[in-house]
Amino acid sequence: MIHNWQDITVTENATLRDAMSILSRFSLRIVLVRDDHGHLIGTITDGDIRRGLLKSLTLNDAVAQIMNRSPLVAFPYQTIDIVHDILRQHSILAIPIIDNERKIIGLETIESTEATSGIDIDVVLMAGGIGKRLLPLTQLTPKPMLPLKGSKPMLESIIEEFVRQGFRRFYISTHYKPEVIRNYFKDGKGFGCTIHYTHEQEPLGTAGALSLLKEKLNNSFIVMNADLSVKINYRNLIEFHQHHNALATMCVRRMEYQVPYGVVELEDLHIRGIQEKPHHAYLINAGIYCFDNEIMGYITHNRYLDMDILFQRIIQDRKKVNAFPIHEDWVDIGRLDDYKKNVSQ
Repeated sequence: MIHNWQDITVTENATLRDAMSILSRFSLRIVLVRDDHGHLIGTITDGDIRRGLLKSLTLNDAVAQIMNRSPLVAFPYQTIDIVHDILRQHSILAIPIIDNERKIIGLETIESTEATSGIDIDVVLMAGGIGKRLLPLTQLTPKPMLPLKGSKPMLESIIEEFVRQGFRRFYISTHYKPEVIRNYFKDGKGFGCTIHYTHEQEPLGTAGALSLLKEKLNNSFIVMNADLSVKINYRNLIEFHQHHNALATMCVRRMEYQVPYGVVELEDLHIRGIQEKPHHAYLINAGIYCFDNEIMGYITHNRYLDMDILFQRIIQDRKKVNAFPIHEDWVDIGRLDDYKKNVSQ
């Protein structure tokens, strides 16, 4: 039983930000919601928070709006074997222990084999872009090999973060100056992983490049653009994808834009109103995906295909496609101004 379980409790007035902070600091993947007398009234997982964000909640909203009010629980009279059976049957890592009055008296966990060993999930990193918008920086160096903060290439930072989280198998898709990438990373052993390479003779797009890996990828795999700086828990992405039985999951990011002028509302020639500098919010494609291998049936070998077209094909086929909202730090280094701004931070 975990002894410091009190550290992962909040009241229902706590914010989603508070809950996310606890999830980030502890590896238990659960937050317990209690009343003022210590009674359990709900639980929160990372997936609960992200589903709330998709419903237009913000990190400042109360956890009462997203918590699971009927969570699985265990009782002190149940043996440890019985409690662990409950954890295994429901594929969860932690369960609150309560007394007959629902007062929290502990938290039982089970060691996850994934937590201590490599994850059996392939990671595909798309590193074939020419980086025209970053010229002259990319004249001799492929975009993913540009340093972001310090001297490390962006691609190295991405791989290191995946390895830190337990991922061990990587495929890097190359096109522009592939020898720079291959000579730097080699077979990956120096970075604690195994790296294989594919090469696009002609640009195939982020989805078309997957056709070169059709027979190599496991059932579920992650695809990520190699010109991103992001801090997310990739285990949470996989669990979210598999829990919702999706064929494809896209990470999305909320972006807000303020029109710098008054916007005129017309009906024919008549002005019906003026909105002064209105705000618009959108969910954008964040360039990170989780797929099941079945998506290969939508991709033609060695044929150009952008990722948005792949998603449209899957959606038109009425297959399940989900969004995984990310609120964590995320930077797309696609333009020279963006790169200069972030490299100096």
